[in-house]
Amino acid sequence: MSKSEQLKRFYDFGPFRVDASERVLLREGQPVMLSPKLFDTLLALVEHSGHIVEKGELMETVWPGTFVEESNLSSSVSLLRKTLGSTADGKSYIETVPRRGYRFAGAVEVMGESTDLIVGRRTRVHVVTHEEEETSPTEIETVRPTSAAYLGNPATWKKRSVIVGLSALVIAVAGVSLGLRYFGNKGANKTFEPFSKLKMARLTTTGRANDAAISPDGKFVVHVMDNAGEQSLWLRHIPTGSDQEIVPSNKDGFLGLIFSYDGNRIYFSSSGTLYEIPVLGGSAKKLLTDIDTAVTFSPDGKRMAFMRGVPSQSERLLIVAKVDGAEEQILARHKLEDAFLIAPSWSPNGETIVFPLRGSGPDAPYGNLREVRLKDGVERQITSQQWSSMGPSCWLRDGRGLVVIASEDQDSNSQIWFVSYPSGKVRRITNDLNDYLNVSLTADSSSLVTVQLERISDIWMAPDGDSNRASRITTNRVAGMGGISWTPDGRIVHASRGSGYQEIWIMKRDGTENKQLTFDSGRNGLPTVSRDGRYIIYVSNRMGTRNIWRMDIDGGNKKQLTHGSDDVSPQYTPDNQWIIYSSAQLKHRTLWKVPIDGGDAQQITNYNSSLLAVSPKDGHIAYAYDDLENLRRRVAIIPFEGGPPTKIFDFPSPFGQAIRWAPDGRALTYTRFPSRSNIWSQPLDGSPPKQITDFKSDRIIWYDWSRDGKDLAVARAGRTSDVVLITDQTAFK
Repeated sequence: MSKSEQLKRFYDFGPFRVDASERVLLREGQPVMLSPKLFDTLLALVEHSGHIVEKGELMETVWPGTFVEESNLSSSVSLLRKTLGSTADGKSYIETVPRRGYRFAGAVEVMGESTDLIVGRRTRVHVVTHEEEETSPTEIETVRPTSAAYLGNPATWKKRSVIVGLSALVIAVAGVSLGLRYFGNKGANKTFEPFSKLKMARLTTTGRANDAAISPDGKFVVHVMDNAGEQSLWLRHIPTGSDQEIVPSNKDGFLGLIFSYDGNRIYFSSSGTLYEIPVLGGSAKKLLTDIDTAVTFSPDGKRMAFMRGVPSQSERLLIVAKVDGAEEQILARHKLEDAFLIAPSWSPNGETIVFPLRGSGPDAPYGNLREVRLKDGVERQITSQQWSSMGPSCWLRDGRGLVVIASEDQDSNSQIWFVSYPSGKVRRITNDLNDYLNVSLTADSSSLVTVQLERISDIWMAPDGDSNRASRITTNRVAGMGGISWTPDGRIVHASRGSGYQEIWIMKRDGTENKQLTFDSGRNGLPTVSRDGRYIIYVSNRMGTRNIWRMDIDGGNKKQLTHGSDDVSPQYTPDNQWIIYSSAQLKHRTLWKVPIDGGDAQQITNYNSSLLAVSPKDGHIAYAYDDLENLRRRVAIIPFEGGPPTKIFDFPSPFGQAIRWAPDGRALTYTRFPSRSNIWSQPLDGSPPKQITDFKSDRIIWYDWSRDGKDLAVARAGRTSDVVLITDQTAFK
């Protein structure tokens, strides 16, 4: 569509309006935040509503002249579906046409800019154009009127001529207005939107990258490569694509990569020690011990800052030192549970250092960016945005903002964000189904590198729990990521992204007759089937925060059961009367219970505790907690009524793995950290754990035993991670 056509057209469907000239999506008159590429995708589909838009055509429209992977398109469509929700009849606005492309299925009305005259109305099959009152509606195949559309009596021509003349006048006035606005703003550059238009290029293809940093001049990238439990350090020359190993494989690993300001040296930490190495390789020089994050340098390159955890004092410290590690100074100190062990970022003017910190009060589970002034140590929060998890951040060269890695909630992927400074306004740079692990900027802020992580998952069936006889029962690479649960009659309920966003599905034990049960714009997961098979309880964020919901086994009669702050991990008691879950209503996570039919929730624990499993035999509760006195994480078991623990176990990393109760109630089963490739059993009598499965690869993210304890359903996930270069294509930077 030409610019003049965009200027005079709106596209209305359901509660939405697409304003092509202003490039904004409105829901009942209120703006909906979309990235530029998402808007381009939506506009291309809406313009051809009712017709198939081939994938190649759509990709060329959204990313003209740029090589992008098809996954970028599918991710954009998935996010659009989530944003738009469902039509009045419960269907998706965007249909997938297998092996071809996509079709916008909602009824679209094309509106004129100067009036509310309906230019066209589209359905899936045809478009209806409306003329003056004496003219009958005419069905045509495309939105653009052909010459035949103007045939008729002279009176009609005359009226149309008036309309066309008025439209041309409106376009001319709008053009002058836009021209003045364009030239007036060009010099002032009032709108600062870095990376609002970007180009992405993959720099590695091994699928085993783990961390990366780009040199100040943008010519080199250093990255970590995983290899059979060891890591090596590699340097790539971007212009030629040549790679060179600069530090050989070792078991200690590397993290916190960063170039010196002059680009001649690379810094990294290994086993809590900071090292310096020449950019083209050579002997590593030890600089500093007892360091827990990457470092950030002052603008003059003479000082550095980093985070250090002090468990004995339950503190995490922000420390400033000389570049050789001498003359350490504590700039800020926070409680162990409040501060992230993430690298800080020194501002370009040298006056402040920014680091991520968890909030207090009701926002405690969430993180924000915080800055501290070097001259007096005064701190302030620089954005009101709430993030569930946070990663590294980098300042732009002119100090007008930061690029940061963060995720909105525990169900969301880690994305790259831009935080404007000092306003604190935030905007996504990426908006897809991948995770991004780090961020590093060139000196002129024109390019960044990151590690893009893609997770794939399928469900396997192991008869009698025998992994040697296991077979894969799904093949869509997105099944089981959000939970698995057996029904009493041997079917499997699971959370999958098969529809483009995470929903609850049910299928036979062999993977056939897979049926979607939820159709919501939110994210649905962690399903558990009631003991009698009547209900499925699950977690959904469709109301803005994660809460516990219940539905019939066929997906009907959905009902919200809890209304707390971030309610997760629901499980039934053996008598089907209660649901146990953990909630972040207080500053720390605690255990709660709510009746199966809804009602007032009752608190079980008043100390930090995250639900792991409920015994199918006696209702005993297993939960994870931080033992701050002994500085370790533990698993405890308490009766259903609460009270002090009856048993305590030292599990490796209990917060980061799947722990389930064995069907006979005599043991806890778990995936062993760090590989998590197999399931182990820890008998409650305290005898040594034993390995149950013998898978040779992949990571187990979810699993569940059938009700008779004979069969095991396992979601096994693989991952690929590669270094990606993102170049800012925004004009008039």
